[in-house]
Amino acid sequence: LPEVVVELKVVGLTERERAVFGNVGSQIYIPFGMAQEHQRRFLEQFPMLALFRPPGYTAATVHLTSAKYLDAVEKAINGLGLRTISIASAISQLKRVFLVVDMLLALVGSIGLAVSCLGITNTMVMAVLERTREIGVMKAVGAEDQDIRWLFLAESAAIGAVGGVIGLIFAWVLGRVINFSANLYFVNQGFQKENLFTIPVWLIGAAIGFAILVSIGAGLYPADRAAKIDPTRALRHD
Repeated sequence: LPEVVVELKVVGLTERERAVFGNVGSQIYIPFGMAQEHQRRFLEQFPMLALFRPPGYTAATVHLTSAKYLDAVEKAINGLGLRTISIASAISQLKRVFLVVDMLLALVGSIGLAVSCLGITNTMVMAVLERTREIGVMKAVGAEDQDIRWLFLAESAAIGAVGGVIGLIFAWVLGRVINFSANLYFVNQGFQKENLFTIPVWLIGAAIGFAILVSIGAGLYPADRAAKIDPTRALRHD
């Protein structure tokens, strides 16, 4: 290609811009008329290129004085038959994607919760069967049905509390690993480090409380079964 030398005077610098994903890169802005003139000369030298790419521009960057005009400007540009890309529209699409992901995670979590409840119920039922004689002794020395019921409910709550703490520790470690990996990518792309996952104090208390409530609910049947054991039959149990 023939070399074209053009002397230009730098009249200012723009702030560094970023695309929706990644960096825009180094750019030089020239007057609109100069750009049209260079494009015309280029197509005169290579007229065949006009068949594959008609004269014009592939994209235009629109700067707004305020974000409140974004929706109106996007609608106006779309009304001209052009396609728009903005951070707001990208975030809106991401929200829809995350909504679907949240629904899938909720489904998986519900299945896991049901399996956990069955596991706790099975564990407590086996504990009742293995401690039938012990329950008979406690009733023989004066323990009431409600005492036995509260004993097994307390054990169920303890299982839930321990499980909740272990789950929180696992979630914290997994969040740290994801944050570290994501920040490596962000730094390589020129972005600042971000904290993607955080566990507030209220969430810690709510998670442990929810785990305890679920465990108590799963232990209601075994606790009631233990409370209804006949002490005379329990003492004869081998």
